[in-house]
Amino acid sequence: MSNIKKILYAVCGFCGFIIIAILYSFIDSRVSIKPELNSPEAYGLDSLEYEAEPVMYLTVWQRNNRKFSDYRDISNFSTFFYEKTELPLKEGNTLLSVTDIENDNTWHNHLAFTVSYDGPIKGQYDIFCPELLFFGGNSDMVPAPRVGQDDFFYNPDSSFQGDKSVSFSVWNLTVYNHEYYQETDHTPYEKYVDNWLSRYGTTDTFDREGFFAIQNFLDIYPDAPEIYGMYERTVTTSCLTIQAMDPRLTDVVVATAVIQIRSYSLWDAKRSDMSKLTYEEKMAFKEYINKEYSEFTVLSYEQSDSFSWDQ
Repeated sequence: MSNIKKILYAVCGFCGFIIIAILYSFIDSRVSIKPELNSPEAYGLDSLEYEAEPVMYLTVWQRNNRKFSDYRDISNFSTFFYEKTELPLKEGNTLLSVTDIENDNTWHNHLAFTVSYDGPIKGQYDIFCPELLFFGGNSDMVPAPRVGQDDFFYNPDSSFQGDKSVSFSVWNLTVYNHEYYQETDHTPYEKYVDNWLSRYGTTDTFDREGFFAIQNFLDIYPDAPEIYGMYERTVTTSCLTIQAMDPRLTDVVVATAVIQIRSYSLWDAKRSDMSKLTYEEKMAFKEYINKEYSEFTVLSYEQSDSFSWDQ
């Protein structure tokens, strides 16, 4: 009988070992999974840290596909020719100045925006010029000198200010030396840009080295016929800084957004070089996009953690 008990004890012990092993394996697997649930990827997020919604809202006025030439009785500055699209103030977000890149090339040279915030607003463009930036409260017309000085304003240092909502526009700085390509002015582009910048002041953060560049057509369209390498375009890069101020302590900054404006000129070539194109090559070139446009990118957005009053 004692042998039978020993056998039973052995069987029970073995079964208990198996049960304990299974339980341990299950518990260990649950423990090993738990850290993964603490990762932002498990929830489709970049971070599990709380991020408050931006207190500022930036709207870009994008040109729609309506041609100015088809509506002669409507001002080119009217919102009739624009779509208003929010550019969420999160680093890396980008919008173009046009909704239809195939639009005719007679679009307005003022890049228009509206910034909204429940309090005082300040902003500044990084190149100082009295008429580079116009601003006001009228959101039905592009802020610009032709609309009337009674409606919109400008400051010598390209700054603006307002309360709750401000519409403003920045002149599209595509440094475009038309005389150079027409061969009436042989000033190199770099010298042309230096001469242009020498007339204006800039902020301490202005990137002079990165302000201007020349792109060759084949760099953008490497599969294009080699003869199109005679075409170039200029790219200018500048920045706009917008600040939301404390509603009570108006010298205290609550949030700061830095928006990069990168503008592209038309493709162009020297008149003597263009004469080398055959009729078929000139017609084929028209298949490529040749439009002037700008790209707006949120370089950074910072917001005070102490922002806690009711919106």
